[in-house]
Amino acid sequence: ASEQKYPCVPPSEGTPVDALPNELLSYIFTLGSGAEEDGDHDYDSDGDEGKSPQDGSQLPFKVLVSHVCRRWRTVAVEIPTLWTHLDFAEGPPFDKSRTWLERSKGCPLDIELDCTIDDDARSGESDDQADAFPGRVSPLDLPIVRDFILPHAARWRIFELMVNDFQIMYGILSTLASIPSAPQLQALRLYHYDEDEDYDHFSPAHLKQPFAPFCGRAPGLLQAALWGVHVDWETCAFLQGLEELELAYHAKDVRPPYAIFTRILQASPDLHILTLCASGPAGSPEDWPTDVIELPSVKHLVLAFVEPSYVSALMKRLVFPNLSSLALDFDPEDYSSFLEQLAGPAAPPVHRRSLCHNLIDLKISGMHCTNAALRTFFSALPNLASLNLNCYHLPRHFFDYLYPDLKKKHKTTTTTVEDDDEQHEGEGEGEGEDEDDELLCYLPKLETLTTSGISGEEMRDLLTRRTVPPIRHVLMDSTADVADNEEEWLRAHVETFDFFECSDDEDETLIVEVEDEDEDEDEDEDEGQVVDGEGDGVPGEWIDYDDPTE
Repeated sequence: ASEQKYPCVPPSEGTPVDALPNELLSYIFTLGSGAEEDGDHDYDSDGDEGKSPQDGSQLPFKVLVSHVCRRWRTVAVEIPTLWTHLDFAEGPPFDKSRTWLERSKGCPLDIELDCTIDDDARSGESDDQADAFPGRVSPLDLPIVRDFILPHAARWRIFELMVNDFQIMYGILSTLASIPSAPQLQALRLYHYDEDEDYDHFSPAHLKQPFAPFCGRAPGLLQAALWGVHVDWETCAFLQGLEELELAYHAKDVRPPYAIFTRILQASPDLHILTLCASGPAGSPEDWPTDVIELPSVKHLVLAFVEPSYVSALMKRLVFPNLSSLALDFDPEDYSSFLEQLAGPAAPPVHRRSLCHNLIDLKISGMHCTNAALRTFFSALPNLASLNLNCYHLPRHFFDYLYPDLKKKHKTTTTTVEDDDEQHEGEGEGEGEDEDDELLCYLPKLETLTTSGISGEEMRDLLTRRTVPPIRHVLMDSTADVADNEEEWLRAHVETFDFFECSDDEDETLIVEVEDEDEDEDEDEDEGQVVDGEGDGVPGEWIDYDDPTE
């Protein structure tokens, strides 16, 4: 009777799972914990052994199974690989992290430290350290964290640090430079989130000195991400053999020299992801060697926030014959020549076909260009299957050119802007049509369309007109203006439809409207820019403080 009233009470005679051997339980726990990490599930990082969340927060899977019964706890605690992720987010005295560190035994460690500061704390509205660093590490606690993890530096597998005060990063870099090597390190991720958009000179100047973490020795490094963090490029021998490289937000005077930049790329024959965001080789493109470097292993390329002349010069020297995914995000300047360059064949002496030919995935988050350049670019993408457009930062024609376009067969498209406008008003009508005309679309293999800043009415109109070839999968940003009947129609006319969460800046920035496509997009230079307030951050280095309240 009690089992009927309380179905979650286990039967007194035991359950089939009790017959599983410990080895199989261990395997199940490992799979479950791995699935949780891969899915990036949220949980209460402050939760510790002996605590059951009463507010609906979710314990980590490994902690959850260790609370089921004594046997499961014994099995879980004896699996060292379950306890290798340390973030010290629970705060001092770090009992949870100390326990997990002990349970990890000799396994490689994944250390992720978030020392970013809440906006309220940066503005002085909060005096409570716990409020300033919810689920993060206070800079004042870094000496304690240091004492926990430095003795285990030889078994770090991942080291990730996030700050918005470079003084904290500087102190930690100086400490990392004292470590003789990181023999098991596979991923180094250093993020300095800064609101300063002056990329000509590094600031603060007194913290400009570069360091070589681990004395430049991390022979197993596969992933490197440096956001606003420069290192001693010459000494860091670990910048080779990489599979993923991300350089972002570097002032021009602390970027790697061109020779070292190309050496890093050429010394990484298995590099498959390359991201350059407001970063890249130092110096003026006019002073760079003109040798062409072929990078056949790179499949995914991200280029963002670099000047048109800079990115154009760089892409004349780098060739990506097997590129399948490209992401572009630029300020509102004219990138027409750059798009036409991408659509053309590779630079000699390679003489390969266009970089665009093999692209199957393209994301464009911001740029301006002429109609002619966009037509040329879209015409060079015959195999593109997935397109992501952030129309909060793009002129209207990036979306409009997805509509069917009346083009002459056997002829290169040379229509004027006025012709394009007439075609969108009513295909199949007007002067100049004959039996050689046919309704064609740019991006003939496009199946998946992701948009930000497009309404449900606009998406429905596009899908109604573009029926051959049809778009099969649609994702729209969650803030898009989509009425219930429009959502119902969209779900009925595509194979999959869903919403996704867009970033904050997409919500706060004006949509670029281009009313008259006869003109170039120069008038869009007044696009709204969102600039957060200045913040000094909380001083802190990875050293002991004489006065913890300083």
